Amino acid sequence: MRLLLSAAALIGIIWCLIPVFTAAVFNLGTMTGLAVFGLILVCGLFPEQCAAAFQKMPAFCRVILTSAAVIILALTVLISALMIRACTQKPEEDCTVVVLGCEVIGDRPSLMLVERLEAARVFLAAHPGSSAVLSGGMGSTEEISEAEAMYRWLTARGIDPSRLYKEDRSESTRQNLQYSLEIIRENGLPEHIAAATNEFHVLRAQMIAHKLGIACDGLPAKTAWWLFAVNYIRELYGVLYEYIF
Repeated sequence: MRLLLSAAALIGIIWCLIPVFTAAVFNLGTMTGLAVFGLILVCGLFPEQCAAAFQKMPAFCRVILTSAAVIILALTVLISALMIRACTQKPEEDCTVVVLGCEVIGDRPSLMLVERLEAARVFLAAHPGSSAVLSGGMGSTEEISEAEAMYRWLTARGIDPSRLYKEDRSESTRQNLQYSLEIIRENGLPEHIAAATNEFHVLRAQMIAHKLGIACDGLPAKTAWWLFAVNYIRELYGVLYEYIF
């Protein structure tokens, strides 16, 4: 059991480090994942010493640590369940797709943005009467706006340009949805939207849309396995922040 726990923790650490070295991704999810899996690894390698150190703590410290661990675990399970449920709701047939912005590397969509675009492309191909708003501004390291990169990617794969609308001002998910709604209303498009984004992000997108008074379904994109862990962990913080504030 001790070896299995240590091996699982080591795999978790490697899983969190892969994005750092392959895609220069280092975020709150990376730090949290490394801390949690690192702690599990230490406990797996030195169980007696860890148990002894825990017992030496004052009683109130042990209660606080145990309670915190239970609360964190419960919140993780709850939020994960809500994320899964959000991804199972199928979009309306006559909705407007809103592709939420993600990093552009130079003038090319990043892998996660390509994943979102592919989800949108499949839906648009299956629903020829639907349109899409491509939402994302231009960051300091990007040569073109995210909206423009999305437009080029989709039109190169056969999507009629007349079905695509570019929103190139936004810098956050909230702005993605706010500014996209303006375009939708200006052009008389259906106001029930399907947010094309990675599966871990669908729940928070729906939470924000609800606060903005937007009917929103999810159009989940499958995330590459090696990018999933750190972004999923970071999104746990995002959902909790959105709920509280």
